[in-house]
Amino acid sequence: LAQNDLAYHHFYGNHGFPRWREFSAVAPLFPEYVQVFVRNAAEAPTLLGDLRGLSVNLGQTGSGSYYNAREVMDVAGLREGIDYRARNLGLGEAFTALENGEIDALFVTAAANLEFDPQRVRRLALPPMVVSELSAGRPYYESGFLQINGAPAAALAVRAYLFTRSDAPAGRVAQLSAALIANWDTLSSEFDGLLAPDQFLLRASLPVHRSARGSLVDAGHANPQPQYWMWMLIWAALLAISFIAVTFETTYDRTGVKRERRGRFAFIQVALDWWARPSPWIIGLSLFALLLLTALLTLRSAETAHAQAYQLDNPFADLTLSEGFIWMLTFVASGFTENNAYPLSTIGRVLVAILAFIGVGGPIDPEDAARPGQRHQRRRGRPGDAGSRCGARRARHRRRGPEDIPRSAR
Repeated sequence: LAQNDLAYHHFYGNHGFPRWREFSAVAPLFPEYVQVFVRNAAEAPTLLGDLRGLSVNLGQTGSGSYYNAREVMDVAGLREGIDYRARNLGLGEAFTALENGEIDALFVTAAANLEFDPQRVRRLALPPMVVSELSAGRPYYESGFLQINGAPAAALAVRAYLFTRSDAPAGRVAQLSAALIANWDTLSSEFDGLLAPDQFLLRASLPVHRSARGSLVDAGHANPQPQYWMWMLIWAALLAISFIAVTFETTYDRTGVKRERRGRFAFIQVALDWWARPSPWIIGLSLFALLLLTALLTLRSAETAHAQAYQLDNPFADLTLSEGFIWMLTFVASGFTENNAYPLSTIGRVLVAILAFIGVGGPIDPEDAARPGQRHQRRRGRPGDAGSRCGARRARHRRRGPEDIPRSAR
């Protein structure tokens, strides 16, 4: 159990943390708010800027409160050692020091129901500008509200997450996540600010464990992970087979006479000849499907990275393959989407613009679709087709008569 900001720093190696990625998320839990406490006295500070020149406890070095406090003070324009005197006391010791007048304020990152004596200390509201800048610019912060002086005030929060090692037994992770989901309604009634299970994947700032995602799928809160690579291999195989069939198809000889298939492996050539008939359509569909699959995979990756970087909902995280295809075709064609899935990343926007420019409306040329057999017959060179070389030669032979055909060509 850890704050998602500390996990984020470990995962990406920020703020001096060593980069370590051998873990993943199981479930997001309750929000923890960045709170500032001062003495409940008339001379106590009333604004965050009033802490200039005072002694402020940031929390124990390396703790979540410590990093949250430093980021808040930096964004507020208060520099440690210049604009305020920093202390690094533990939570209990810090509250005692605040009540005794040894420090003027303290930071703590904790749940909204943190117990304190309102007769001795009170909360200090953070400036809305600081809340909005940090929640928009850091992927691990989110905005919320806290009751301060009897009224709701803008508040900055991180979220407690349940994490697991990547090498943890998949069965135990599945049991744990399934138990959490089964009791989520009870937990939501006891703890404020819990996300609905349907939002677990949409707001994940770090990778979610595969077994935890499987539990969400089993409970009906998420869709199965699309098998992009499997479908890309299938369509690539169809494309390759079709090219081979077109290349090695020899149904008719040079004079237009249909060849007889003999020998032990004649069935292979017969199969190639049979497959070559719809090959132009299969090649077109395969190229179209591969284009869409590649575009969807690229778009999904780009939007996931963008959403994690800016703490945004990612509607592309839970799209099925069919939903992705429908979204791609309808959005590129009309710019309309029913699930508010609009690409926000630069790569995503460029990608859909390119698809619209090249016209991802269908893999077949309308002129070719109007006469589906003409191009096929022209390539195959069927007898009697004057548009083909073999057909023209056959027609000339018929006009001259069979006695004029050389014996070698009969």
